[in-house]
Amino acid sequence: MARFDCIQSPYNLLTRDIEYELLPLCASEGVGVTVYNPLAAGMLTVSTIRQTADSGVALLEKGYHDRYWSDTNFKAISAVAQIAGSNSRSMAQFALAWILNNPTITSAICSATSENS
Repeated sequence: MARFDCIQSPYNLLTRDIEYELLPLCASEGVGVTVYNPLAAGMLTVSTIRQTADSGVALLEKGYHDRYWSDTNFKAISAVAQIAGSNSRSMAQFALAWILNNPTITSAICSATSENS
């Protein structure tokens, strides 16, 4: 009988730790990789996210805020915005294309966490 083997992990341009061990293992063992959070809870959709939040708008749930809100990530987001713009793409298009261009990634789960997302 055929079996289905797949792992599900967060993965995006800001959260890349699965590249060190998990992705190479899955590739060598033929295990599918479904990633979630490919847009980093919306952080990879708009280059002005920090300015929007600094104006008093709550943008991220606490778990996501703790994971993504850092100066290092804001620098990365700025670089993504520049690269995406220079290729006439939105940040979301660029971030998703980057994920799906990895041959080890089987699929990506994109979703909203609330009606307001």
